[in-house]
Amino acid sequence: MSDGGNSEEQQTGPAPGDPPPSYATPGYPPPGYPPPGYPPPGYPQPGYPQPGYPPPGYQQPGPGYLPQGYGYGYGPPPPPPGFPPIPAGVDPTFKDKKLAAGLCGVLIGQFGVHKFVLGYRNEGVIMAVCAGVGWLLFFLGSLLSVVIVGLFLLPFVVLPIATSIIGLIEGILYLTKSDYDFVMTYGVNRKAWF
Repeated sequence: MSDGGNSEEQQTGPAPGDPPPSYATPGYPPPGYPPPGYPPPGYPQPGYPQPGYPPPGYQQPGPGYLPQGYGYGYGPPPPPPGFPPIPAGVDPTFKDKKLAAGLCGVLIGQFGVHKFVLGYRNEGVIMAVCAGVGWLLFFLGSLLSVVIVGLFLLPFVVLPIATSIIGLIEGILYLTKSDYDFVMTYGVNRKAWF
């Protein structure tokens, strides 16, 4: 059959047994091969360590090695330059109580929970009793609805308000002190109030 005067036959693909045609750009490696100068896939590049191995010249630290400085949980925080060191009898975990005591002071300070966190049992009991008695007498006076009794018991409202303010101030003080100042003030010197 003729195709409008064209006598050439159309090719439909390579003949059986012929190699497949290459679609790669001339001068470049075929797909799946690295460019010239790079190692084949699966081989490490020169100058880089193999995955899973330390770099050349690296040595493991010996037994008993501790990192330089503090901040890794090894003992109390170091004193700032020019300050005396923290005495040896102080609990090394005392600085960890700073956040818990500060948040308890800010949130529920009127009940003295922050004092118990720091180990000040007597001061915690004083704050809890003042807050509890103050609120109890205030609610009893308001339930009785007697003006005279209410006026008599009104000063007792000052107790829980005062303990709330004390707890808030102490919680803020705890949170704003450095670890060293916190340990020295409340762990070594045992300052109970403010």
